Amino acid sequence: MKRLLVFPILLLVSLFSFSQVEYDALRLSQQDLNGTARYLGLGGAMGALGGDASSIKDNPAGLGVYRSGEISATINTSVQSFNTINWNGKNNFQESKSDFGFNNLTYVMNIPSYLNSGLVNSNFSFSYHKLYDYNQSFSMNGNPVGNSFTDYLAKYSSQTPSIPGEISYDNFRMPWLTVLGYDAYLINENGLNFESVLANGEKVTPSYQIDQRGSMSEYNFGWGGNYNNNLFVGFNVNMRSLDYYMKSTLSEDFEKGGNFDLVNKLTQSGFGLNAKLGLIYIPRNNFRLGVAFHTPSISTFTEESYADLHSSLIPANEKKPAQTPINRQSFNLWSPLQAHLSMAYLFGKSALVSAEYNFINYGGARFVSNEESVQNFGEINAAMKDVLNDVHLLKLGFEYKLNPQLAIRAGYAIQTPPIQENYISGKLLVNNSVSTNTEYFNQKYKSEYASLGFGYRDVNWFIDFAYMVKSHQSDFYPYNMDSGVKLEGLNHNIVMTLGLKL
Repeated sequence: MKRLLVFPILLLVSLFSFSQVEYDALRLSQQDLNGTARYLGLGGAMGALGGDASSIKDNPAGLGVYRSGEISATINTSVQSFNTINWNGKNNFQESKSDFGFNNLTYVMNIPSYLNSGLVNSNFSFSYHKLYDYNQSFSMNGNPVGNSFTDYLAKYSSQTPSIPGEISYDNFRMPWLTVLGYDAYLINENGLNFESVLANGEKVTPSYQIDQRGSMSEYNFGWGGNYNNNLFVGFNVNMRSLDYYMKSTLSEDFEKGGNFDLVNKLTQSGFGLNAKLGLIYIPRNNFRLGVAFHTPSISTFTEESYADLHSSLIPANEKKPAQTPINRQSFNLWSPLQAHLSMAYLFGKSALVSAEYNFINYGGARFVSNEESVQNFGEINAAMKDVLNDVHLLKLGFEYKLNPQLAIRAGYAIQTPPIQENYISGKLLVNNSVSTNTEYFNQKYKSEYASLGFGYRDVNWFIDFAYMVKSHQSDFYPYNMDSGVKLEGLNHNIVMTLGLKL
């Protein structure tokens, strides 16, 4: 069987091919519970309290609560672990992975008005916040099974069997995954369809490995005002940046001899803008109410991806490995809007309880073409609400002061799933997709957070510590026809915040 290797016209391919799906919209806009040690110690329930660097990113009115200038920084150590992964009846024991980094850096400038009523004081701030950490890796090995990735390749490639032209990357109607599998001799033409090269009933022994790195960060410029010491208002303008890198390897050993390794690499970077508005109202000295609204973020992303397919079936006189061209694309994304409601009750100066509810409209995410891409995202955007959920996040916090300087804290939060429970179709690549990475996470389970913390405050400085553990689950699929595996993980975070009053 003769394989034709044709060098593609990359610009033409990028203009008429697609790689984004609904799961990408979630990954590029998803946020996590992250911030200062006091914020995490209270389970993130600080929207009605304010006066903390991380409260500003949830409710900008929290900036108006400050009575003096401040500079603070937060560092964290995180440890990620997975429970035993059982894939196709084989247990995989995972090692923990640790990371060290910055959660937050904030500067607050206080400008008093020296008035007893009206606008009592104003505050301006610049903040850096880490919104999401992509660092995650795991590997798994399975027992011999009857379903193969080559079967998926054949089925996917046969969806559009009458594509005119050669099986090559410069045929912009042809999926790159089809060309890659064909050049690696994993699928053959069978009339107008494709078929796996494996014999009927032939078993394969699969393995999979993934490594993800990067983060989503936000740079915040804000103003907050204090009116009559019972109404605090604020707004901020936010610049978001995202860097993401993924490398995955899907491998199979064939029962009757032969094997392959599919290696995918994806790099994405983006920059976006949004705005946030909020207020805190104190109807009584011991009771606070807060409300905030976050506009959708409009972000521009660029990505670069390619894949190698190392196959023992490629003849010795042909190019090894089979390899896609480098795909470079650009697109815009409207990230979801958010609404926050919060309340807090203070027991004098000795204790407080707080609660906060967040609504996140993930189902409203939308891909948008820009001047460098003429992609039509209509079909993907129309399906967004069928795949993604609107998320509800409830946060609770408690703080008790052992003395005027020393406080202890506890928090809890629970978040509903971002993926629709009744969505079973999985990751569907369009028929002319340039994407060759087929894995996806179905986050159909709630996430829970629990935290403990303490802090010491002096006249001119303060220090806070917190420990938070996140329990999360997802169904992971290397490709759409695989049986998948349930991942149960724990993320442990130890956080320290140091601040100076100015």
